[in-house]
Amino acid sequence: MDRVIERPFWSHRIETSWQTRSLVWLSGARRLGKTILSRGLAGARCFNCDLPEVRARLADPVGFLRAFPDGSRIVLDEIHRAEDPSGILKIAADEFPHLRVLATGSSSPSAGGRFRDALTGRKWTVPLTPVLWRECPERRRVESDRYPKCRHRECFAPAWPPPSTLCPTHRAYVERMQRR
Repeated sequence: MDRVIERPFWSHRIETSWQTRSLVWLSGARRLGKTILSRGLAGARCFNCDLPEVRARLADPVGFLRAFPDGSRIVLDEIHRAEDPSGILKIAADEFPHLRVLATGSSSPSAGGRFRDALTGRKWTVPLTPVLWRECPERRRVESDRYPKCRHRECFAPAWPPPSTLCPTHRAYVERMQRR
């Protein structure tokens, strides 16, 4: 089983975007973790548009969206698979601004053949990138190899130990690195 890497930077970008727009487009290349990231959002109801039953429900976007109470978070994963993805998102942004909708896909809405509207002015785009260095759980082990050389046993841990357990030289180094 693959290990899931927490992506707090991107979750925060989505949350921040939702503060000013009800519609957020999460784009990015295949296999970057758009689905896992969106499923990890607090209180989000996720709908996989690859599934025929989800696409059937989205055939009536007003009926679909009306079923959610104010403030609901809705994830439409792989929205480009729906019959009229731009129409669904346009209705969500214009008629249901009290809902928070996150749509995911591998490209921008304007790039897909099914999108008739780029949704300009209705959405914020969050372009997901590969894992950031600060998100990588292995970085601490790698950066520990860059410590200044020291003979203190506790300074040779495979991951960053609490700064209070280090000698003064390494304590300053670790605190500086953790602030980055």
